[in-house]
Parts: sequence; structure tokens; C-alpha cells
Amino acid sequence: MADCELCTSCFFFNEVFSEMSCTMEYLKNKYCNGDFTKCTRFRISMSYGRDNVPTCIYPNDFLDIPNIH
Repeated sequence: MADCELCTSCFFFNEVFSEMSCTMEYLKNKYCNGDFTKCTRFRISMSYGRDNVPTCIYPNDFLDIPNIH
């Protein structure tokens, strides 16, 4: 599978967690370099725009995307 198109500019991994712990490295491999369509941040970005992705949302958070405003 191809890398996420947002990977190089993802606020979460490039600003919030620029120094990777083992957990962050795992998440990046699983979502950015894996099945990024399951990344909550990616899905919010595609549905509501990149500027509307809360900084506190992790790629593996379980959210009902239609209820995010």
C-alpha cells in the first residue's frame, strides 16, 4: 500500500510528536505507511478539511466522524 499523501505534512507526527517513541513509530508505520484510510486524523481531514483536525486526536482514536464539528 502507498504512503499517506498527508504523511510529510501531518501536524501530529511532524509537530506534536517529532521525536518518535516506540509507540509513535508503531502508529506511523501502521497508519502513514500502512492503511492510512483507517487513520482517524486522515478521515477527519478528508471529511472536514485539514484545518479542522483537532491536534489532540490520535490516528487510532475511535470517533464517530460525522459528529465532529
